[in-house]
Amino acid sequence: MCGFVLYDTQLIIEKRRNGDKDFVAHSVDLFVDLIGIFRRLVIILTQREQRREERNRRN
Repeated sequence: MCGFVLYDTQLIIEKRRNGDKDFVAHSVDLFVDLIGIFRRLVIILTQREQRREERNRRN
């Protein structure tokens, strides 16, 4: 996921060098990347908590 942020940042830099001044679209690209990272973190933390609860039930 973090690779997407790096890739999109580089893409935005190149677009700007070529004259693309649509900063709103560039911001949306990065925002979507950050939402994806947040979503993945929530999934990881939820799975971790579920495993912990399962372990506690077994003991």
